[in-house]
Amino acid sequence: LLVATLLVTHAVAAPSSGVYSAKLRRPRRGFQLRTSHFEVPVGEREICQAVRLPIKEPVDVDRMVVRMPHGGTMESHHFAMFLADASAPNLPFDGPISNAGCAGVGGVVVSPILAFVQRIAGDVIRFPKGVGVTLRPDQVLLLNSHFVNVGDGPVTVDVAVNFHRARKHAVKHHALSFQLGTVDIAVPAGGTAAVTASWHAPFPMDVVWASSHSHKYTESVDVDAIVGGGPSRRLVHTTSYAEPDFQYFPPPSLRLETGDTIRWMCNYRNPTDHVVRFGVTSNDE
Repeated sequence: LLVATLLVTHAVAAPSSGVYSAKLRRPRRGFQLRTSHFEVPVGEREICQAVRLPIKEPVDVDRMVVRMPHGGTMESHHFAMFLADASAPNLPFDGPISNAGCAGVGGVVVSPILAFVQRIAGDVIRFPKGVGVTLRPDQVLLLNSHFVNVGDGPVTVDVAVNFHRARKHAVKHHALSFQLGTVDIAVPAGGTAAVTASWHAPFPMDVVWASSHSHKYTESVDVDAIVGGGPSRRLVHTTSYAEPDFQYFPPPSLRLETGDTIRWMCNYRNPTDHVVRFGVTSNDE
């Protein structure tokens, strides 16, 4: 389960322009993908790029490592990966295009999500023992990177991802990811607001991973599960939007039956002179 994820950041002293490459060695078992280098002007930029998988047969992956350059006056806001069909029309293989959330790329409004990383330098997603994701040769990945640049000139960056191949027959449970959220957000100028939403499982499932995603006006995020009509179980408690909480649940420690509920609440504080609403920039929520 991916109950959304993110990041926005603060700058430290270093050069405010130049070319920055993600530092990540290729894995001994598996493969690496990178975005092309792309320019981030003063402000922010979010891109989408389609990348073909360098595999000829299905591969079980039990660990993904993501690295982004950071420091100076630029940092990653978030990085996401979406699944696409290799035969989909107009995929941006030639290089990144400016696009929020890869929306509409490949003829799909929102493509199925594979993973989401919000931490400044990157993150490692390790699935519980016996759990992994399967990637097929007929898929491409849509790499979605969002950077914020508060310097006085443009910077050029890329993002690297390592996919670690699981040992043969090690993966017994094949995971899929999805994200839950709400657009019903309106935090008054100079005020606070709390937004609560919920989702009901449409079929039985084991949840193996959960995290939260929000932007800089968030004071806290709580994600709970309500199973079998019993008391709520806290899954995630985040108090830093830039370093959100995440939890792993080795099967069957979090089993949802049809109709069981995931509920989340976000508390916001808005110091600006305008209403803060749902949106994809670092100044939205």
